[in-house]
Amino acid sequence: MPESATPTSAPSSAEPRKRRRQQGSSKVLQRQSALLGLSSTIVEAQDEREICERVVNGLHDPALGYDLLALYMLEESTGERALRASAGWKDLPAKAESQSAGHELEVPLKVGDKVIGVLLVESPEADAFDREDFEIINAAVNQASIAIAFTVRLPSSAE
Repeated sequence: MPESATPTSAPSSAEPRKRRRQQGSSKVLQRQSALLGLSSTIVEAQDEREICERVVNGLHDPALGYDLLALYMLEESTGERALRASAGWKDLPAKAESQSAGHELEVPLKVGDKVIGVLLVESPEADAFDREDFEIINAAVNQASIAIAFTVRLPSSAE
């Protein structure tokens, strides 16, 4: 075997793996940064509508990748869903109905055992959501529920 015939494929195949790991790490950092920003903005919100808008806008961040979102609150008198915030749709009806043929998640906002609203997240892709998506969306909904409960109770505690 001539001396110049050394294998060169091993280093080149390791390079794409290293690049994929770096890109994966970068994506994780971007998602974590977006989640931290979302948490911070929810805490700073002053009322229910602002909380809803911040949750939807925060989850609509390109780093998180949720393109179609709507947050509905339940009207106490009727139990109907009323749209408070949305992102990604051109014409979203005021009543919650699925708009895509892909995959959707409906995650309830709860205060104690009482459902106060629902976050609708849709994707045109089938099986678009994985376990990490469920965790992220549930964390955002839980933070929003706590913030809404706090804003509702805050005025009554001052009396």
